[in-house]
Amino acid sequence: MTQVFRYRGPYGLLRPIFVAIMLMVVVSGMTSCGDSPSGAIRYPMGRSDLVLTWEEANGLAPVGYGGGGVTSTSFLQLPLLLVYGDGTVIGFRNAPAVGTPPMLPPLVVRHLDAAGMRGLLATADQDRLLRRRSYRSATAERIPDAGQTTLTISVNGQTYVHQAYGRTIGSSGARRQLNRFIERLADLDALAGPGHVTAPEPYRPNSYAVRARPVGERSGADDGTGEGAGGESTNVVAWPTGAGSLADAQRCLVVRGPEVDRVLAAATSRTRFLDGTTVYQATVRVLLPGLSRC
Repeated sequence: MTQVFRYRGPYGLLRPIFVAIMLMVVVSGMTSCGDSPSGAIRYPMGRSDLVLTWEEANGLAPVGYGGGGVTSTSFLQLPLLLVYGDGTVIGFRNAPAVGTPPMLPPLVVRHLDAAGMRGLLATADQDRLLRRRSYRSATAERIPDAGQTTLTISVNGQTYVHQAYGRTIGSSGARRQLNRFIERLADLDALAGPGHVTAPEPYRPNSYAVRARPVGERSGADDGTGEGAGGESTNVVAWPTGAGSLADAQRCLVVRGPEVDRVLAAATSRTRFLDGTTVYQATVRVLLPGLSRC
């Protein structure tokens, strides 16, 4: 007897293979479209793992504007908001400027619970921020000193960096969604929902980056007063013993310790420091988890 093999088409003998290939194509398209993750959003959960960072750099010029390009952020520049994997949130306290500003920035700390973290990242996903996008704007790039926004989100093993020069200028869909998310981010209580974020408390730093230069004053008193440029009254205090020499801080010096905490917490923009026989003017930046380098 002769056995006859008949081709049954893609829906016959080849049906299982055909279906499997089509499923692979569909799943691949779903996971790669727009470079966006699908399913549960995973994020690093360590206390020093940065999940989200929001930065605003003011006084920047567009690339190529006036031949100068974009200037670097200053030594003092800190993100406006940082969210860590354990739910810690560090940001600035909204307070009116009254009197001489303190040397250290008015930082506060809060804590998101797991549901608050999920809500934050789900909102970012709704605004299409868990993917790579372009925020170019010809209108914004013609305006000098418009400032640059940088929003960085690390999830699902990827880091998405959203940079928008003159963020509020222009009306593209990408810019509208970035602006909407940042407006929500500025109101963390509403974004996280009731009971999912703690009340703000003062942030207590434990290490600092210092740059210092001599001002040519000499003083033997711990609480003596001097006079800065333009006749500005200054207060001269002793630099903490064992904190490191300010002579080594022309570029950057990392300092820490209880006495350093006490002296810097009480300092203002008019404070000068006596180290040995030399008075120094110092610039101090708080070192935050994940951002601990000079």
